[in-house]
Amino acid sequence: MLANLTCQSRNNEQKSRKEFCNNCSWHGFKYIVKNDRICESGSQKSIKILFVILTQHSRKLQRAVIRRTWATKSKHNTGNIRYMFLLGVSSSEKENLDIIRESKLYGDILIEDFQDTYNNLTLKTIMAFKWASEKCRNAKYVMKIDDDMWINYPQLLKTISVYAKELKTTIGGKCFHNVKVDRNCFSKWYVSRKLYSGERYPCFCSGTAYITSLNLVRKIYEISKNVPYFYLEDVYVGLCVNKLGYNVTNIPGFYNQNATFSENLCDYKKPDIITVHKIPPSKIETLWNIKCDNKTTFIRDIEFDKQTVNIPQVMIDIGCGDVMVSYQVTIALVNKSESEFMLK
Repeated sequence: MLANLTCQSRNNEQKSRKEFCNNCSWHGFKYIVKNDRICESGSQKSIKILFVILTQHSRKLQRAVIRRTWATKSKHNTGNIRYMFLLGVSSSEKENLDIIRESKLYGDILIEDFQDTYNNLTLKTIMAFKWASEKCRNAKYVMKIDDDMWINYPQLLKTISVYAKELKTTIGGKCFHNVKVDRNCFSKWYVSRKLYSGERYPCFCSGTAYITSLNLVRKIYEISKNVPYFYLEDVYVGLCVNKLGYNVTNIPGFYNQNATFSENLCDYKKPDIITVHKIPPSKIETLWNIKCDNKTTFIRDIEFDKQTVNIPQVMIDIGCGDVMVSYQVTIALVNKSESEFMLK
């Protein structure tokens, strides 16, 4: 009986939703903290990637660790990488005052006047896409990411170079096709038939981390005004992409969960890893600072003369399972029984 009442309650909470509308989903929230010069500061005018990071008021440690690790590549938001943290309004006045002080100190926070809740994650992403479209027009790519993600930064740069053509018109990451709608009313991802009448979702990428071109970000923001709100952020972006007639690109190496590795922390820096979810702040900092030599592989039992051979571009298996990646390779021949090649 209690289970039936719970299901009925959740079903009543979810209002009927159309598939398409005319300007019914206009993002009209006001900025509380804007920081609209993040993409204008410094002498570097061309921006490679704008990272938009979903966070919560209470996750001050996660933000601090990001600033000390992979966000250092931004050179305090003056280099060719930029980043910003995305927030709504907390129910705690103290948290709201604290985040304003934090923003004044670092200048890397964006806040609008909607409630910061799980069901409003979609609002955070559309806020970021709106801001990027208006205030960061000099960015080539936009990467949306959660604040508990490990980023193998060198491999990310190589990957967007390999997938440059696809990312012009698709979203890349850990992507899903033909996913069945969760009708279990006790599930975190429960969706009633009133909210979504179809049995399966269009293609979408995990909201833990995905990347696309600024050009597609602009188009998603514009079409979102005509796509009725949906609380599952990654699915909503997929709905917008589908309405645009575009698709998603599954990129090996994007892990939307805490992947199982060996105890060797250097495994997180291997060429087949781009992002990993649910990594504690202390581990992110350790991973960032640890020195590894994953770029080096030895080819044994092959006889060569002493010389250096330059191969412009090849397809090689570098221990990534069934993933074949294109790299420029220099083979430095050491002796007749062993050689070493470095991925550049």
